[in-house]
Amino acid sequence: MDAGSRRAVEQALSSPDYFAGDMPWLIAKPGCPVCRATVERTRRLLFWYREESYNSAPWIERLSRCWGFCRQHTWDVVTAGARHELTFGAEFLSRQAAARLGRLDAALRPDRTGGLRQTREAAVSAASVALSPEDPCPICTTLAGDARDLLDLLHSLRDRQEAEQYAVADGLCESHYARAAELATPVAPAELGLLSAAQTRSRRATLAAAGAGGVDAYGRQLSLIAGWRFGPAPQASLSRSDGAAAERESFAAHPVDRHWLKTQIPRAASFSALALMPGCPLCRLRELRRYELYTDLLAQHQGAAGSLPRLCRVHVWELFDCDDERRLPPVWSSLLESRLTEGRPAADDERPMVVPPALHCPACEANAAADAEALEKGGFNDAPAVVCLPHLVSMVQAGEPAFELAAKLAQVFAALNQEIGEYFRKLDYRFSNEPKGREQSAGLRALALLNGSPPLFRRELVESLSACGGWSYRAGTTGGSLS
Repeated sequence: MDAGSRRAVEQALSSPDYFAGDMPWLIAKPGCPVCRATVERTRRLLFWYREESYNSAPWIERLSRCWGFCRQHTWDVVTAGARHELTFGAEFLSRQAAARLGRLDAALRPDRTGGLRQTREAAVSAASVALSPEDPCPICTTLAGDARDLLDLLHSLRDRQEAEQYAVADGLCESHYARAAELATPVAPAELGLLSAAQTRSRRATLAAAGAGGVDAYGRQLSLIAGWRFGPAPQASLSRSDGAAAERESFAAHPVDRHWLKTQIPRAASFSALALMPGCPLCRLRELRRYELYTDLLAQHQGAAGSLPRLCRVHVWELFDCDDERRLPPVWSSLLESRLTEGRPAADDERPMVVPPALHCPACEANAAADAEALEKGGFNDAPAVVCLPHLVSMVQAGEPAFELAAKLAQVFAALNQEIGEYFRKLDYRFSNEPKGREQSAGLRALALLNGSPPLFRRELVESLSACGGWSYRAGTTGGSLS
């Protein structure tokens, strides 16, 4: 623990004026209180985003800096029912993207930037930076606020009444327990003892319930190991402050249609073949490589309780969705049992069972390998499809001469901006009786290019968007279009 974290812990434990927020009443509720606090904050953010702030100038400016939500949270918010609100932001972002992609296209063409290599490289670098997010996704920022929740918890445990409540509560998930133990070890031995006792009780209760089987028991087991699943609730649940809906949804599986996914895998032989799949070809290649990894892991552990490589939280839950035959509960149970074994090294208790994103997570490494594979295959400029904006920027930064892709994408964004304008025009009561057409899906198609295509693991999202708009680029129309 660094000096800054140590000072923050000491202040939380010693200051009489420290405000512990909602933690005192969250302690007594089921599940990890830190995960619950994070979910509650996310729900409040999305509630006020939908009800008031989505069309405010500060929020539009914020979205302009971060290019909207990240790919995962964009489609989570769509699932939560905020399609209209996201379309409002997409109108501004598509116009911004079209203008900046035009500058990138000009910088990538030697005949437009002159013969000096340094001049051209500087222009490309400036144009690609302008297309990169300045700030992180708003929901990612909210989820990262759990460091303060851990301090709130340690402060609350100083109170005798709240410590007694925690002594019979469910305790933390393993990820938050490892971080809380790290904070408490040097300065709060009494609080560390409370945390450890509650964690041991929670592990035993989860192992006892795991024998019952079923998705709910499996989900609760995984929520202890990896932490809650953070996905926005439907609008009907956003106003509920008790967190019960959030807890139930955190354990819910999003079943993956494995047969449908298997039909997609042969298409990954080349970039031209990937371009025939729905959505950004590079997004699709990433998903197919992750699916192959999950299939291998499930095959290795069929009927056996072995060890799994440590995945990040997002990919642990993605593996959970793919495990339709429930092969992995014995593996997770074995992992929990190892934490209850007498005489084990004390350091094992503080080692998280999941890893931060991109830090030795095999699925994150599969994403990086898929991007490298796509760059090695090449053929981007000759393909009929367009790639999403994040992948185009990464390709340009890797030195790929993607000027044709930049020009196509600029045209598509310009056309989508016009379609979104038509969508909002028809919301006006004076024109609301006019026939509705493809402009109704323009916002979602813009989001698929701004932030990345909806995941193949969520077939219902892919097919619903395909049904109302399609994906492939069609040249020869005014400004370009998606057909």
